[in-house]
Amino acid sequence: MKWNGVMPAITTPFDASGAVDHAFMAQHAQWMIDNGCTGIVALGSL
Repeated sequence: MKWNGVMPAITTPFDASGAVDHAFMAQHAQWMIDNGCTGIVALGSL
């Protein structure tokens, strides 16, 4: 396996009630891919 490019670790977004904001996470992930990221590290330790 060859790893290259930018693969950011992303934080988990929560809404005002404390639930995971899946819609925002999908939108943000798509934005990162559209802008050149080659992968995303979900559930990263930040």
